Amino acid sequence: MIYKIKKRNASQNYGLEGEKIVKHQLKYLPRNYKVFHDIKLRANGRVQQFDHIAIGPNGVFHIETKHWSGEIRFTNQGIQRSNNGNSSNDPTAQMYRHEYVIKELLRKNNMKANIRGLICFSHPNSQVVGQSPAFKTIKVDRLLHTIQSYRPNKSVTNEEMQQISSIIEKNLVS
Repeated sequence: MIYKIKKRNASQNYGLEGEKIVKHQLKYLPRNYKVFHDIKLRANGRVQQFDHIAIGPNGVFHIETKHWSGEIRFTNQGIQRSNNGNSSNDPTAQMYRHEYVIKELLRKNNMKANIRGLICFSHPNSQVVGQSPAFKTIKVDRLLHTIQSYRPNKSVTNEEMQQISSIIEKNLVS
């Protein structure tokens, strides 16, 4: 049998490095958290690729990893970077799409949970100035603290966490 190996370009490999760093951090969450890495989910015909999803007693966290170096400044016009002229897409629209997919999956299954989007900058030489107006922006060294210290309006029971995990598993796209 012949298998095609999909080659990744340099920026994809660079992004994977950041995802590995975040994945390593997430393994230190308490055991009652369920974590998914590099998955695709479908809701209402929309498919979205998620870097990480963590489900815990304080909600569902969808985490977008950016392995960007240099100054990352959040302004009213979006993200500005001081990275020698390389262009970068503002992840805000992507985060809204992720949130839509998770909310739709839970809604279809009559489930409710606090959903929190996190944009996590994994490069050690990144400097984040300001905040996204819509999503929490953090460096990787604050990831666990940010997740664990989040206080929702309503906690998620163990049974609900299992149901949410099951919903995600049933809606995975290969």
